[in-house]
Amino acid sequence: MKKPTIKSVYLTALIALFFTLVLNYPLSFKLYHILTESGEMNVGIALALAAVFFALFNLLFTLLSWPYIFKPFFVVLILLSAAAAYSMYFYGVVYDWRMIETMTETNSAEASSYLNSSFIFWLLVTGIVPSLLLSWVGIRYQSVFKELAYKLLSVTLSLVIIGGVYCFYAIDVAAIARNNHTLDQDIVPYYFIKGASKYVNKRYLSTPPEFETIADDAVLHPTEKPTLVVVVVGETARADHFPANGYERMTTPNMISNNMISLQNVASCGTLTAVSVPCMFSVMTRENQDEKKVRYQQNAVDILADAGVGVQWNENDEGCKGVCDRVPTWTATKENSSEFCQGPVCLDESLIAHFDRDVATVMKQRQAGAIFIHTQGSHGPTYYQRYNEATRTFQPDCQRSDIQNCEHQALINNYDNTLVYTDYVVGKLLDKLKSYQQQYNVALMYVSDHGESLGENGMYLHGAPYFMAPKEQTHVPWMTWMSPSFYRDNHLDEACLRRHAETESYSHDNWFHSILGLMNVSTKVYQPSMDFFAACRTDDS
Repeated sequence: MKKPTIKSVYLTALIALFFTLVLNYPLSFKLYHILTESGEMNVGIALALAAVFFALFNLLFTLLSWPYIFKPFFVVLILLSAAAAYSMYFYGVVYDWRMIETMTETNSAEASSYLNSSFIFWLLVTGIVPSLLLSWVGIRYQSVFKELAYKLLSVTLSLVIIGGVYCFYAIDVAAIARNNHTLDQDIVPYYFIKGASKYVNKRYLSTPPEFETIADDAVLHPTEKPTLVVVVVGETARADHFPANGYERMTTPNMISNNMISLQNVASCGTLTAVSVPCMFSVMTRENQDEKKVRYQQNAVDILADAGVGVQWNENDEGCKGVCDRVPTWTATKENSSEFCQGPVCLDESLIAHFDRDVATVMKQRQAGAIFIHTQGSHGPTYYQRYNEATRTFQPDCQRSDIQNCEHQALINNYDNTLVYTDYVVGKLLDKLKSYQQQYNVALMYVSDHGESLGENGMYLHGAPYFMAPKEQTHVPWMTWMSPSFYRDNHLDEACLRRHAETESYSHDNWFHSILGLMNVSTKVYQPSMDFFAACRTDDS
């Protein structure tokens, strides 16, 4: 078959048309709903918007289409745009720089969980086949002057189209933009390129600050018996699926039977692990957090260790995001936890398999120890890989990762089973802690880094920009359990704590100060007013 050839300017226009009509389907879908909100769609405005986007793409691509780089550039752009469009349309993903950061820090096991037949088919049709066609077709270039003349004409026509739409539809287009100010987030490839550029600048082109010690005065105040605290950092658990917060299903029987205190109204610091975990362990609040500085500043884990608390961090998620960089850390892998791993995916039970060893390590000749358990929890979309057969309580569940194709109730069953498994792990930790009650004052705190959307308003997973994030992604559980001697030696009023947990509002901003307060570590940066426990101490101890 003879290979066809086409002038570069025409091929550029075809690519611009492909981006307008195919790869920006998520944007078209949203615009369709905007234009039909008040009844019948105005076809004129719809065509005008399509013309503007075509003209903008054509203008930009004309300036970027040059010999030697033409095919490689557009092949990569089409493939990336096809993959981005899929997650934007089906999961509601917004590719700001924080999402790009999360993607770059995702391990191979987590990344592979997003591969499924639906995604592969989408990528094949909208990415791979068009890229192969582009690679196959010949590009006919003119002489230098003719080529520049064609480009100038193409740019001029694009500007004429934009100007024409402005003359006839400026008021309508301005109204749509004014009433839907986040529409730019749906433009492929604009927003993910903008996010990637910002991430590269922050991560690689900016000089990292020097590490800042903010609590060089930290002091541990021992209680009558040594203190042992377990901190479980949950993943993707939403508060409204916990029975202690009013959920009708029994997703956490162990937490309920152990009468854990549940803080009813807790807001996360972010909607991504890469944002929430560094923030919640930082003295910075969500409003004043410096995402660049937070990883180069002493955090709560550092302060505990520097004050003489024995610290151990056990990891089974996408990393601690800098929080555990300066303390002993153990990461679950199939090499060291084969009993709990299937391929690269390990169940969270692997984190507590060596609990007695961890206790012996952190409590060796110390008055206090803290073990941090960073779970994989309820991380999607492969929820079915986050629990075992024994905790497959709610059925039928959905054994696939293209969750938008699951029956909604099956998806809910999937998610709830992940919470049942998390509760199972917490239950085993509580049993272990109780066995140490004679030796130590023991306590456990559980909090999730962010929540999860399960199809509400067409949104799945998490990662929405905070200003527009639904409550499903920001309302998180915070559960606490303490032994009788812990209450006694720390002069804590249980009834007071339960009353505050039910009636007051808290956030991850309180987490930093509450950990220090629970461990009896004093420092100039500790604020009692931000410590959940401080208001219920019966004296100044």
